[in-house]
Amino acid sequence: MLLQHKLSFGAIPSHLLHSSCGSPEGMRCAITPNDARIGDLVRALDHDEQPAAEAWRLVAAAAERLGLARPSYSHVRRLVLAERALRRLRAKERAILNDAGLALLVGRVPNVLWVIDKVTELREREEVGGQLQARGFCSSSRS
Repeated sequence: MLLQHKLSFGAIPSHLLHSSCGSPEGMRCAITPNDARIGDLVRALDHDEQPAAEAWRLVAAAAERLGLARPSYSHVRRLVLAERALRRLRAKERAILNDAGLALLVGRVPNVLWVIDKVTELREREEVGGQLQARGFCSSSRS
């Protein structure tokens, strides 16, 4: 199929006007928010000490190397915030379980009901993150 280019009178083949995602050259292709590979990149490349913008730069460059379209800053920022919140919850859960385990090792009996209550509360909060993962905002593997 041949299309007339607005600035010239010659016919330009449509495969030269469109990128691999079907949009005209020069326009950015949007990724689907359900692409878990972007969530995997965020989890692998993001660190709590770095700003979200730096995570976006790293994720966008890695996505391009993998042949994916560059994700938007706002999309990566949402993923970064969700992933960091999940990491904090998991760290709190590990700390509670470690404290209980250490108490047992030194011969003390930890308050089992308190430990169960705290871990259950943290897992319920983590469930919200799991709902984001189910919608494709994050990948589903646990750290």
